[in-house]
Amino acid sequence: MRRFHLGFFPLLLTLLLPAAAAAQTGDKVLWYVGNDGYDDYGITALETALLGAGASAVDWETTWPGDLTDYRIASLYVSGTSYDAGQLTDIQTFVDGGGLLLVVVEHANFAPAALAVQNAVLDHLGLGSDFLGANFGCGCGNVGPTESGYAFTDGVAALTYSCSSNVDLDPSAELLASGAAAEVLLALEGNVLLSTDGNLWNDGCAQVADNADFFANLFGGWCDMDQDGSLKGLCGGDDCDDGDPAAYPGTWYLDGDGDGHGDPGISVDTCPVPADHVATGDDCDDADPDRYPG
Repeated sequence: MRRFHLGFFPLLLTLLLPAAAAAQTGDKVLWYVGNDGYDDYGITALETALLGAGASAVDWETTWPGDLTDYRIASLYVSGTSYDAGQLTDIQTFVDGGGLLLVVVEHANFAPAALAVQNAVLDHLGLGSDFLGANFGCGCGNVGPTESGYAFTDGVAALTYSCSSNVDLDPSAELLASGAAAEVLLALEGNVLLSTDGNLWNDGCAQVADNADFFANLFGGWCDMDQDGSLKGLCGGDDCDDGDPAAYPGTWYLDGDGDGHGDPGISVDTCPVPADHVATGDDCDDADPDRYPG
């Protein structure tokens, strides 16, 4: 008669269950210029702004680090050689874990190779946006207006850049900034920020106040994209939906009569707000919509 140790069954169950996606836990920023990336640019202004916003380190790497869990932001900067299967798996895990992936192209230096490499990353992640190949108005000092209402562009009216281009944006993507000829300069699709100008980030073109404010927003803004004051788990918060400013943890009171005032004796602590509940528990009669404070 064959005997099994009881410890075998939990082990078997562990092996059969799908692995949970690793969550990002770090606050570092990766600036990756490997895969034949363009590493001649300095990023002093970018690094200063990110460190000032709370990043513990900004790592300029030419060798792929592998484990990306220490990073809140990871940039793939103007790569000219395709990413291998292991790198793509690391990138997918990073995005699934809540990290912000920045994908940068620089048409003047790596077209069309950079477009193909970076678009392959977007395709692997299942994104619908694609970088296109034309460039406009090259030369530091171009000014691109930003779109308001976004955490990344809060307090930033325009960005200084050099050569921008265009992006075939997926309908789900959000335009954050456009170039002088109305082409796409920055766009966000899911956890991926698309940038069509490497010069936007480097010391030669980025030594201006608005760009520095934007760089700082990348680090802090990613923690509270819906700007509801509640941080996402990546940043140590407990926001249940960082894409919905009405979905945040709190105490909610039953509003049985629908007058906007909740019953102070019936509440629940949850996230997001449940149906027929409100944030104010001061109703004097929750069975009568005509009776409430004031």
